[in-house]
Amino acid sequence: SLSLATSTVTLSAASVSAGGTVTATLQAKDAAGNNLTSGGATVTFFRTGGTSSTTFGSVTDNANGTYSVTVTGTTSGTATSIGANVSGSPITTTLPTLTVNPGSISTVESLVSVSSSSVNSGNTVTVTLQAKDGYGNNLTSGGSTVVFNRSGGTSSGT
Repeated sequence: SLSLATSTVTLSAASVSAGGTVTATLQAKDAAGNNLTSGGATVTFFRTGGTSSTTFGSVTDNANGTYSVTVTGTTSGTATSIGANVSGSPITTTLPTLTVNPGSISTVESLVSVSSSSVNSGNTVTVTLQAKDGYGNNLTSGGSTVVFNRSGGTSSGT
């Protein structure tokens, strides 16, 4: 029968960009650590600890002693552990960790700010872009080409 003390969870990757996916797999084992070769257990997956957030798809019983789920990264942060419950009880082996990193820049979520709403002729204001991904995570590295444009009003400037 399935043992919570020997069954293990693995991940297809240790990190994912927000919006990206990895696969989590539970390998069911008996008390002696032998892989089970049939399905039928009630399995759910969860995350615990860290600040990275994820969502989980539907669990697939592969009918060979393994159970898998698609894990989607949402909020970037520190590593979170991915575990599995069998009939509501968690496995007790060491859990793998997943780090969610920011995804690609989003023009919808990114924010532009201006140091002042008005400026006297001959003075300057600073325009800042906080680049964010589609999930609202701040991007932590550069590399994108950014062009600022002005529109509306009667003022001109460069």
